Amino acid sequence: MQKKIKLSELGQFKNGLNFSKIDVEKPCKMIGVSNFSNYLFPKYTELDSIDSSLVPKEFLLEDGDIVFVRSNGNKNLVGRSMYISNSSEKITFSGFCIRFRPDKEKVNPLFLFYLLRAPGCRKQYSYSQQTNITNLSQDVLGGVSVILPSLEKQKVMAEMLYKLDLKIENNNAINDNLEQMANQLFEHWFVQFKFPSSNNEMSYND
Repeated sequence: MQKKIKLSELGQFKNGLNFSKIDVEKPCKMIGVSNFSNYLFPKYTELDSIDSSLVPKEFLLEDGDIVFVRSNGNKNLVGRSMYISNSSEKITFSGFCIRFRPDKEKVNPLFLFYLLRAPGCRKQYSYSQQTNITNLSQDVLGGVSVILPSLEKQKVMAEMLYKLDLKIENNNAINDNLEQMANQLFEHWFVQFKFPSSNNEMSYND
């Protein structure tokens, strides 16, 4: 029988900081609750920036970190997570978030990210969604128990899931573009009554 391991044994937690807004001279991106939505990975271009002088080094995110929503008025958002990867800029996280930094000698960070989103793990720290509690603590997350296959198997499984998610994101982007094109054609044809001529140019028809 495989041994259950608590999350607190697999890495370190850190709560984010609350930052005041000042003029930004040297920008540092910041992940806040509003950036989570249903994303698996941050949309780095959509992140707000604060001045890097406000951010101690220990609050900077690294590839492989997992960021959770710690507190929010909407309890459905509490416990949502994103995985940090391919970050080329300085990034930090707000006081309404918790960062978990996995020990890469004990667990594959990407595999752990997917595992923690599985229903069996998710229900261990989503109790707050069933009550009036709208906060997630390090103690609750640290008590989540997981069963891990070998590091080699973790790597294979994580890479397969990651490739599938990238394809899903690409397909979603294509669908969004097609929807925009369809809306533009509808606007031209049925609102502005501009129909394509024989050479495919838009022309106004009385």
